[in-house]
Amino acid sequence: SYTIQVAITNPDVAQDSPAVSIAASGTAAFTATPVTKTGAVLLGVPAGADPLLVTVPGFQEKKLTQSSVLAGTRNEITAALQTNVDLLGTSKITLCCFDNAVSVDSFNRVGLRVLGDATLPRFCP
Repeated sequence: SYTIQVAITNPDVAQDSPAVSIAASGTAAFTATPVTKTGAVLLGVPAGADPLLVTVPGFQEKKLTQSSVLAGTRNEITAALQTNVDLLGTSKITLCCFDNAVSVDSFNRVGLRVLGDATLPRFCP
């Protein structure tokens, strides 16, 4: 039994997993034969574990709403986001350009709660 591991860099564009085959030569000649793909989900992408399948991460849904339009009142901003790949716990979401927003907590965040695994969103400087 042999295991071969090769590190590559994926391209910057999406692509399907190509047909992959394996061959060997030396002590004996092994003609090229197709390699079986698992079709396993990786980062929430169906067949994401198949070799050289490349997905460009993106937001499938991105909506912002607010709870108040009145001056001087607390205003909760709700971000509804859906990505085409899973975000891991080390992921960060950045919301930009909230001009004149005033922090309502000691962490200098504008009162955001996050559901799921991602860390609290940050605001652009």
